[in-house]
Amino acid sequence: MLVDAGNGLVALQSLETENYVTVLEDGTLEATATSISEFEWFSLVENANGFYVAAEFGGAGNLVVDREAVNTWEQFGLAEAEVWA
Repeated sequence: MLVDAGNGLVALQSLETENYVTVLEDGTLEATATSISEFEWFSLVENANGFYVAAEFGGAGNLVVDREAVNTWEQFGLAEAEVWA
């Protein structure tokens, strides 16, 4: 689910665990953060390194934050969900 992080940024929160998505040192994403900090704030481009969030292997792999541009299969649509302010 998308959570409003303020200033036009969002955080991604797991509906199942309620943990937030964070960027690991290798550029992959993992939903392990229990609170929101600047490392969990995203736009369509990741805030810390300026790269796009993308899915490896044509969408079949892990999410990574290492793309200067994205291909069609790496684009994401937003599911309808409640956004918390």
